[in-house]
Amino acid sequence: MDQDIGKLEQANQELQDKLFVAEERLLDLKFEKETFDLQYARMQKRISELEKYKMKAAAMSDDLRRQYEDEMEEIKDQTDKLRGDALA
Repeated sequence: MDQDIGKLEQANQELQDKLFVAEERLLDLKFEKETFDLQYARMQKRISELEKYKMKAAAMSDDLRRQYEDEMEEIKDQTDKLRGDALA
């Protein structure tokens, strides 16, 4: 009977050790998940910032292109006017 109790206590201790290891692993996995969640949130924020920058840069590019085209049109008009005055 003492042997049976000893075996049961040993089995109980082994189960307690396994439970402790499993709980430790669970905590490690929870920490990893939190870390990955934070990294994911940071990446999403960075993607959002880059998208905003991309839109802003595209708008600036369009503005500069329009400004360039307006200036070229003005130069062309002035050149045509000077040519007309020179011929007259």
